[in-house]
Amino acid sequence: MIKKEIFALRKEMKDLKQNVFSTDAYQWRSNLLFLGIEESVGEDVKSKLVEFLTELNSDPDDAKKIEIERVHCLGGQRTDGKSRPIISRFLRYPDVEKIKRAAYKRPRGSEGSVQEDIPKVWLEERRKLMEKFKDAKRRGLKTKWQGIILIIEGEKFFPHKEYAIDFWTSS
Repeated sequence: MIKKEIFALRKEMKDLKQNVFSTDAYQWRSNLLFLGIEESVGEDVKSKLVEFLTELNSDPDDAKKIEIERVHCLGGQRTDGKSRPIISRFLRYPDVEKIKRAAYKRPRGSEGSVQEDIPKVWLEERRKLMEKFKDAKRRGLKTKWQGIILIIEGEKFFPHKEYAIDFWTSS
């Protein structure tokens, strides 16, 4: 009897963790991190980000239509001359996709870069597949991340076997 209760509680806990995981991922998908953007003391972060987005986008009018819900720098003012990461939440997800595509097309070495702001749990899970990811990149294979799932040439790789089972059996 106790074993059944423990099993049920463990399953419930696993389901709750998965639910929190999915909710976090959904909420964070409208966030982007901007790195390497020069900043000055007292400068308005939002106007600096709009300036960067205008440079990033081939159509400046299109960049002005992007609505920023929230924006701020991470961490305190730096004394080493390096810029702080800027995190921004956008009102519409298609704008996030447009920004990521434009950033991907920029030449290497351009000032400023764009990254997805993903949950810490995802980073920990992705690290488990990072060697496989780097190896595929070195070999010139087409790679992408879908949450914690690594996709190489259309084949899906999971950090753990149970994720693969849950992925295919959950609704």
